Amino acid sequence: MKYVWQTFNTLQIILVFPMLMVKMPVNVTNVQDSFKKIVNLDFIDKKKVYKVICEPLFGEIIESIKNPDSDSSGEFLAERSKNLVLQIVILAAFVIVIVALMVSLLVIRICA
Repeated sequence: MKYVWQTFNTLQIILVFPMLMVKMPVNVTNVQDSFKKIVNLDFIDKKKVYKVICEPLFGEIIESIKNPDSDSSGEFLAERSKNLVLQIVILAAFVIVIVALMVSLLVIRICA
C-alpha cells in the first residue's frame, strides 16, 4: 500500500503544475485530465454503485424520506421501520463477522 499512496502523492503534485503557471503542451494537459479522474477516484461510476449497493438495501427507505406524502398504498411506517432495523442488523452482523475473521487471521499469523 505504501507504493499506492506514493503514486497518489506524485499524481497530486503533477496536478498542481497548472496552478504554478508552468507551461505545458496540450498532450500533457490531456494526460492530466485522466490523472484527475484517478486521483479523485472518478473511475468508479457513483450512480452504478448506488444502484447496486444502496437501492437493494435502502431503496424504499430513501424514497419514503424523499417523498413522504407520495405513498398512498397503505404500507405502515412501522413496517418500514422493521425493514430498516432488519437491514441495519444484517449490516452490523456482516461487519462483526468480517472483524472476527480479521482478528482470527491475525491470531493465527502471530501463533504460526
